[in-house]
Amino acid sequence: MTPRSSTYRRAQEVLWGEAGLWAHDTFAQLNAVHFGGEISHSGIVWGLTPHGARLGHCRHDGRITLHPALLDPKSDAWGIEPYLGEAYARDVVLHEMIHALLFQRGLEAGHNGEPWCAEIVRLAPELGLKPIKAAPVVPRRVDGKVRRLPLPGHLDRKTIATFPHPLRPASYYKNTNGRLPVAI
Repeated sequence: MTPRSSTYRRAQEVLWGEAGLWAHDTFAQLNAVHFGGEISHSGIVWGLTPHGARLGHCRHDGRITLHPALLDPKSDAWGIEPYLGEAYARDVVLHEMIHALLFQRGLEAGHNGEPWCAEIVRLAPELGLKPIKAAPVVPRRVDGKVRRLPLPGHLDRKTIATFPHPLRPASYYKNTNGRLPVAI
């Protein structure tokens, strides 16, 4: 661990207790295993996310915000409370790290772009998922009508945007769900 990394880790522990340590260590582990350590750590904060309906958010500078409900749900506001916990939160961190990587590379970081699709295609087998096909879902002519449909055999837009969650079996989250208090 570098001196900067240990400073970040200590700050996360002071600010958010066990959840801060979990977030720091999860980021470091995922960064090493799936991104070759390429993603610069720009901070992970626990708090309300922009737009209200998200459990995670990544700013253009790479800072990740995680909603406290990921590890410490108080209600079933999203209708997924049984799935929330460390396994689900880990996949949210990974998802936000893809955004951070693309921002850092100066690439389009939106869900429906070529760089996003290329990353999720690369990552799926590393996560133990079946190989996937993903391409931006754009308007195209099908049966004489212009429609926004995925290419044949490719993921639909919602699955691309919520990667990797919909590709996991429900039991993946229910059976591996440690929870931690989030001090905010």
